[in-house]
Amino acid sequence: DGFTTAAWSANALIVPAKNFDQGFELFDHGTTTRQSPVLMPGVLEWLEAVAGTRFFLYLHLADPHSPLDPLPEARAALAPDVPDDFSPHACVDYGLELLAGCGHGANGEPRTDACVPPEHQRWISDLYDACVWSGDAWLGALLDRLDELGLADETVIAFTSDHGEELFDHGLASHGQALYRELVRVPLVLAGPGVPAGEVRTELVSNRSLPATLARLAGVRWGREDAPDLLRDGRAPVVMFSTENGWWNGRFRQPLLGLRRGDHVLHLAPEGGPWGSDAPSPAPQRRLYDVSADPGELRDLSATDPELADELQRLLEQRTADLRARRVTPVVPAGEATLEYLRQIGYIGEE
Repeated sequence: DGFTTAAWSANALIVPAKNFDQGFELFDHGTTTRQSPVLMPGVLEWLEAVAGTRFFLYLHLADPHSPLDPLPEARAALAPDVPDDFSPHACVDYGLELLAGCGHGANGEPRTDACVPPEHQRWISDLYDACVWSGDAWLGALLDRLDELGLADETVIAFTSDHGEELFDHGLASHGQALYRELVRVPLVLAGPGVPAGEVRTELVSNRSLPATLARLAGVRWGREDAPDLLRDGRAPVVMFSTENGWWNGRFRQPLLGLRRGDHVLHLAPEGGPWGSDAPSPAPQRRLYDVSADPGELRDLSATDPELADELQRLLEQRTADLRARRVTPVVPAGEATLEYLRQIGYIGEE
């Protein structure tokens, strides 16, 4: 379709060895998490080189990600009290300790302060804010370059994220271990030709609609004509999310499934068990939240509204079964370097 394509990945898991380079003429990647100052000079040079050509750029920045290493001006503005020798990996390090059980009592009562000093919690939060500021600054540099090249009004921009970050909201830290809003609710901003300007939409949508939306905005034929389009189809009736590395009632590395319909969210642990048990319950465990009345997801309604919980569980299980029936999953082996990187960012433990 006349596009030149390139990608810059800050994430050492988004690499050609895992087939992410399909369709890209240029795929810039590394073996560890790379900060934006390493990536952005090449990105900005590439934009200038292809300014006269239709292009597609995938840019994966990781500034608000361990190691938390913000720009100096961001640190001075938002994290001035954080000592210079405070570890940029502290969020992941404490996250692993919390997953090991130090942040909860025998019956699940939270005791985060006993595991992570409150001052350290604040420092981690401040560093995270400074890293968000840093990522925003680099995005601004990208937009400025488009403007300098006369491309600002001709380019569709999609800004989003793959996940959020838990900063001790539910007694844990980092990401990948739960399905709460701080982890699955992410920004989504579209701008450019064909996108209504100045609109703020609050309806429920999913990032799975983004590829078809971008293809149609670019005038590219999409493989599935029935694929949902954010601008054409609007609100998604339900949104699903999951993790294979979940933490439930003190047990780590188990699958968790989630579904949101309207204001209600269901978390389902097919192999979940009660606090203090190493064995799963005979039936899946679940939690139900009303995010309009309880945006922090602190009050489980599954016992007080079992009919709604049953309905959402049936819907979630049916949709999960349908997806599994259609899924083709290639096996991509992980070498020791990949395993060590996963340990560094908190996805797996030492064993």
